[in-house]
Amino acid sequence: MQENRMLESIEKYGVDLIAKILGEYLTEKSSSHENILQFILEEFKSIYETLNSNIHTKEFLICSGFKKETYINIKSLISNEPEIIDLKQIFSDLSEMLSSNQPLLIDFKLRVIDYIMKNNKLGKYTNMKKDLKLIDIVKKNNNLAEGIFANINNDLNESISQDNDIMILMSYAYARRAVATGLFFQGVFTYDSYLQASEIFKTIQLQTGQSIEFQEEAFEEAIKLLKSYDIRLDRLLIQKMGKIVNSTQIKSYIFNEINTYEEVIDLFTDKEISLLNEIKTNSTKKIKELIQSGANINIKDEDENTLLILAILNKNIDVVNQLLELNINIFEKNLYGDTALSISLTKLYHGKDEDNDYYQQICIKLINLCDENIWEEYFYEAEHALIYASENNNIGVVKKLIDAGMFLDFQNNMGRTALIQSLIKKNRDIAKLLIKAGARTDIQSDSSYKFSAIGWATSLGYEDVIDELIKVGTNLDIVGSSEENHHTPLLEAIVRKHSNIAIKLIEAGANVNVYAYSNIYSEENFDEQGNYAKKYTPLLIASSDGNLNIVKKLIEFGGNVNFQNSSGYTALMFASLQKRTDIVKLLIDTGADMTLKNKEGKTALDLTLENSKTINS
Repeated sequence: MQENRMLESIEKYGVDLIAKILGEYLTEKSSSHENILQFILEEFKSIYETLNSNIHTKEFLICSGFKKETYINIKSLISNEPEIIDLKQIFSDLSEMLSSNQPLLIDFKLRVIDYIMKNNKLGKYTNMKKDLKLIDIVKKNNNLAEGIFANINNDLNESISQDNDIMILMSYAYARRAVATGLFFQGVFTYDSYLQASEIFKTIQLQTGQSIEFQEEAFEEAIKLLKSYDIRLDRLLIQKMGKIVNSTQIKSYIFNEINTYEEVIDLFTDKEISLLNEIKTNSTKKIKELIQSGANINIKDEDENTLLILAILNKNIDVVNQLLELNINIFEKNLYGDTALSISLTKLYHGKDEDNDYYQQICIKLINLCDENIWEEYFYEAEHALIYASENNNIGVVKKLIDAGMFLDFQNNMGRTALIQSLIKKNRDIAKLLIKAGARTDIQSDSSYKFSAIGWATSLGYEDVIDELIKVGTNLDIVGSSEENHHTPLLEAIVRKHSNIAIKLIEAGANVNVYAYSNIYSEENFDEQGNYAKKYTPLLIASSDGNLNIVKKLIEFGGNVNFQNSSGYTALMFASLQKRTDIVKLLIDTGADMTLKNKEGKTALDLTLENSKTINS
């Protein structure tokens, strides 16, 4: 029954999780690092003696990080230590539940031991010398006539021993195989000597085991060592040599005489690879020489960055200019979808302040190379170029983009155009520039404030921008919405008490009898027919606020003095409540009906008398 339960748990949750739980439990039961180490070593001894015919077990033991003698010839263990006996008994009892399935039992026990080793930094997981890498250990003592490959080969052999940890050993194997390949191409090693080094590599790889990630890290550590001798010994060159030596092309590389190290490097180093290396080290002179010698300027690095992107990031303006003169594709994308322009824009607006002048210069250079057709094709760059420049008050970039004939009305993920962003960020000069250049003024942002350009300019009180918008024939009655209300620009101007803007809008022909309604879903905001309740008109607001000049202007341009809102209130009632006798007189003189009643059945006079009594009391 217990065996079945164990098998069911493994089937349900996986052998790895159950092994981890048991490993955690056994670790918690141990009172010291020494006792858990002793327990592990005894288990190794037991496994080796009882399961040594299993290939997987042998591989695990080889890769454990312990020398074989450590767990075969254990003489000094205190086997009668109560805690260790307890640990062994628990492990044995649980493992016995899987006795009917030997492969699963072996896998389970090894997973538990592996987890305990990892959790307690034992064996292959030891943290001893954890900071040391291959490059830290190899001493550069040799200076042989055969060159750098021979120097590295001897330095490796003199510096590395079997006592080094598995990462260093694996890194050594990669480096040793690489230089053996180079020595073969030099004619210093025979092909058999190269094969011998390759077999040593395979043996160490088998002994160290580990994951693909481990092998990749070991290879990178080997490359770091090789590049410390010569920067040209990079991943691309080593991989190219390895590919050739293991291919059918090898016959054409069997040399009758010894070649120099430099001849081998030249043989496998493409001009393009050299160009990438030099551009990353910012060696302007060598870069120009390689380009002039015919190197392909369209090569990319491992992240698919173009030479132009790399030159820009290295702030090498001379190389940037040279590449632009050669008509390099400025919109070629890297692995992450970035182009030279999008990277430059990001650096300009989100980088260090001291770099702004440089990246602005780069942006303008790139923008100067673009025409309208280019912007239509590269939507992302166009959108970001204009919107970023507009919101960051970079009028120089905006001017260049306008001159390039680009589309001005791209919208970002909030529905905002460059014009709207310039207004929100209070960059009024850029806003006026975009309006004059023909940017659409009727587009509304898609956010809690759904305003068009005139809505934003009104809300923010930008009289000069309003003048430009009126000149280009902007729709003055476009309804925008805030979190609570729907407003036209005129209503917004009166609510915000921007009297000069209100007068400009009225005189320019804005509808003076438009009414506002609420965005908030509640019974009071709807009429009996289920339509939005009419809350107020410009005249009602101006009368309530006591703004005599606006009231006069609204009446002059046809404001309805007898309009009643959803509660039945008129402008006369609001003015009466505020005791604005000047406005009351003006409204009566221009036809206000004093007999109109609100929904409570009260006239303007009734409200005046009530208000007077309340104050007097």
